[in-house]
Amino acid sequence: YMRNSNAKLRIAIWSVITVVLIGLLINCTSNSKFYIFDRLSNLIDFRNYGIFKHLSQGEIKEINEYTSKIDDIKEIKFDLSIDTVIVSESNEKYVKIIEKSNYKLENDEKLKVSKNGNVIEISRNEINNRKKFNNIYRTVEIYLPKDYRNNLVLNNELGDIYIESPFNLEKLEINQNTGDLNINFNIVCNEFISHVATGDIDIANIIYRLMLVILILRD
Repeated sequence: YMRNSNAKLRIAIWSVITVVLIGLLINCTSNSKFYIFDRLSNLIDFRNYGIFKHLSQGEIKEINEYTSKIDDIKEIKFDLSIDTVIVSESNEKYVKIIEKSNYKLENDEKLKVSKNGNVIEISRNEINNRKKFNNIYRTVEIYLPKDYRNNLVLNNELGDIYIESPFNLEKLEINQNTGDLNINFNIVCNEFISHVATGDIDIANIIYRLMLVILILRD
């Protein structure tokens, strides 16, 4: 009887150890956050990636600020990788871009701003795989002069986009692979294009003059 009890105890102990090791193994391979035995009702708590839920994003610090005159600019184009993008209007005569992050950016991760003819281009290199699903959080705050009337193009691989002011533009184009699109104010434009592969779209109102609004939402 004693041997039988010891055998059952060993089986129970090894079962618990197996559950813990499986949790740690998955944590190492997928970089998700696991909280084992956090609550009796939730033995393993699967946390979403920090880029969406910001569960433990830490302190967000301003990394860089960029400004550029827009006197002859016909288009402002962003090509981003993993960022939360916030667009607001300003009373200035130039576009201002503020880059923030909860971790120290390497030089090759920082925004690159260039002017090619009458186009301002803002880009960022693709984040490396080691950091891609860690609890990183980056924001790009864009302050457009309220009298800017030309094209705005926002390309973002992973992350939400918020438009927090009304704008009157020639063209507004937004392309996202994964992330929500939130337009919280009225937008007037000749052309509005939005390609969202995965994510929700919440738009207050789009007033288009000449072209149809194109919304492409894939499962």
